[in-house]
Amino acid sequence: VLDVSLLDLESKQVARVIWRDAHVRVSPEMKLLVPKNCVVRDVLDVVRAKMGLPEGTRLRMMEVWDHRIFKHLKEDEAFHVYGESSSWHCEEIPPEEQQHADAVLVKVAHIYRDSTYSLAQAFGVPFYIPVRQGHDKGRDVKARIQAKLQVPDEEWATWKIGTVMSSTP
Repeated sequence: VLDVSLLDLESKQVARVIWRDAHVRVSPEMKLLVPKNCVVRDVLDVVRAKMGLPEGTRLRMMEVWDHRIFKHLKEDEAFHVYGESSSWHCEEIPPEEQQHADAVLVKVAHIYRDSTYSLAQAFGVPFYIPVRQGHDKGRDVKARIQAKLQVPDEEWATWKIGTVMSSTP
């Protein structure tokens, strides 16, 4: 039994959105019914209401494909569901990030490198870490990544951190 009219349903699209907390833990996927001609801000408003967040809470949305951030969506950008290959992740913008408008958002992903075939395979949940040029040192950024992921020191000592340059956005 449908709880919305068929006419209303035809003017909507189903957005599969994943909410992430401050430590990059994901909640179960939400299936949101949003207008076909909406913008990202409209979807963020629905997510904000669904998560019970206060009205002024700043959120961001990104398109994730193959465990990598493909695109950071702007609030005034048209929102379209293209298929099942991508997912949309939403998160609250941390207050410390809001204080430093000069910070560059660096994409962080978990990568497994197969030395046999020289292939890099992404896994896990990608995220952003703000980096301020001239202020943040490499060890500071590494410590913030460890804190964000809540990785114990013993395990963190086994991780290798590297920079991967990419020509994709």
